[in-house]
Amino acid sequence: ALAGGVALRTPTCLEKSDLAWCIAGEVPEVSADIDDRALDFALFACREAIAAARWSRALCQDPRTGLVLATTKGSIRHACEVLAGRVNGDRLRDFHIFALARSVADALAIGGPVETVSVACASSLVATGLAARWIRSDRVDRVVVVGSDALSDFIWRGFFSLRSLDPSGAHPYDRDRAGLAVGEGAAAIVLDGGVPHGDAFVIAGHASRNDANHITGPSRDGLGLATTIQAALDDAALDAHAIACVAAHGTATRFNDAMEGHALHRVFGDRRVPVHSIKGAVGHILGGAGILNIILATRALEARLLPPIAGLSSPDPEILLHCPHDAPIAIDGDAALATASGFAGTNAAVVVRRIQEPPEGRPRAHARQAVITACFVAPCDRAALSSHMPPSTARRLDDFCIAGLAATKLLLASSACPTAQLRETRHALVLGTALGCLESDRTYWE
Repeated sequence: ALAGGVALRTPTCLEKSDLAWCIAGEVPEVSADIDDRALDFALFACREAIAAARWSRALCQDPRTGLVLATTKGSIRHACEVLAGRVNGDRLRDFHIFALARSVADALAIGGPVETVSVACASSLVATGLAARWIRSDRVDRVVVVGSDALSDFIWRGFFSLRSLDPSGAHPYDRDRAGLAVGEGAAAIVLDGGVPHGDAFVIAGHASRNDANHITGPSRDGLGLATTIQAALDDAALDAHAIACVAAHGTATRFNDAMEGHALHRVFGDRRVPVHSIKGAVGHILGGAGILNIILATRALEARLLPPIAGLSSPDPEILLHCPHDAPIAIDGDAALATASGFAGTNAAVVVRRIQEPPEGRPRAHARQAVITACFVAPCDRAALSSHMPPSTARRLDDFCIAGLAATKLLLASSACPTAQLRETRHALVLGTALGCLESDRTYWE
């Protein structure tokens, strides 16, 4: 990585040869015993992380050991096989977005809580924040956090339909960038609530926000990501000057990279904080991208060097970022920032910090009551639900999205919550689903 090497190649795992016209970050070797690439990657990464932490199997089995798995599409390949009529419909159960986490937890004998986070490409940073909150709230003592996704025809065609692929690979923050390179793989970290020994890194702060700009496009002015970064810094009780470097999202699409430039300038001003993206080297690994950025940030702090960005040869003068492109650059400091942005306006940020001595215990917040102010169950009637939104909106949504949007509108109406308050940063939305927009996935695939 310090040399700026590239690990992209023509993919061989795609079922349709007409898709293999772009280079990608394909994992060359997978287990012959596991037919689910995303599961194979996740298990490999988790076992490496657990071994590095020197956890015993008994520690994994402890009820206070948890697992949080991040993914964008889970085992989507199984769903495609069912829809194509190649395998029995019973295999569709393996597509459930939570099935991947359950399989990993069973294989590792995780004894505590298991959760799945799927919020597009910001998934693993959001998962890391969730795991950190588990430890802060004393729900668990330790957590395995892993993000995993595998290349598939479904994912490839999705990015192709958005015209966001560059046949020559990804060139983050480059003047001539033309799109991303799809990747695959997994990245994992383990978080432990115990007192660290010697040099260690902590999740000092985290935040996630949604700019609600567009289903696939980021907010052009970068305000959503900037707000997220500032919230993570506030959570870490650090100011922007404490950040030595940024492991950024850097997909190499025109809009994403420009948006990140605006966002980071909002936070850091004219300070030339070093910024890196690893996607020019390995591609966009989707669910694991955020954790990969955390790992890159900690390694950079350890080495006090930020590697050059693979694929970057002519930095875009309109993106006001300090990006190494021909050699590593020295960095100084004990804190770094990892960021990620995803479809539907999701932004996430994590601050990692080096500690040389045991930190003072974080004071417990005063217990607060969670008061139910309204509740609502939506009827399963598309016509009735569609009446709560403009016809132009209803025409663009499937039944799943219509039900979710209408139920939320009716719930808020019954709670008498002023619309203006919803734009405050201390309001949140949590959406739960088993299969998500499976109807749209099927239509898209057919």
